[in-house]
Amino acid sequence: MMTKLCVFILSALVLSSGLATTAADHASGGPETVVSHNAPVTLYALLWRPQGRGRFPAILFNHGSGRTREELERLGPYEWQANVLGPVFARYGYVFLYLFRRGVGLSADQGANAIDMMNSELAAHG
Repeated sequence: MMTKLCVFILSALVLSSGLATTAADHASGGPETVVSHNAPVTLYALLWRPQGRGRFPAILFNHGSGRTREELERLGPYEWQANVLGPVFARYGYVFLYLFRRGVGLSADQGANAIDMMNSELAAHG
């Protein structure tokens, strides 16, 4: 419930923040790091904005429940996925927010990820 509330508040803030930018704001083309505090958890996100001024459509990307250690080794960390998708959507005129869940990516230190929690429950209770 708290995660849904946190995502809703974060997306509302991003969408209502005016979203007016200038080309000088994003000369580097890199993402901004967004921090969402919801005690006791602090989640991090990467935000790409298109160049220019205006109101832009926005995408809130939800990466899924988590990857096992083996999947992380095979597929790479979530940050890779964010750094591929974010610039593409920004180039086509979208604000793109990639939120990292607890235990994943930039929010890795905020608790166990969903896959690890589910595996622990399965091992403990069958």
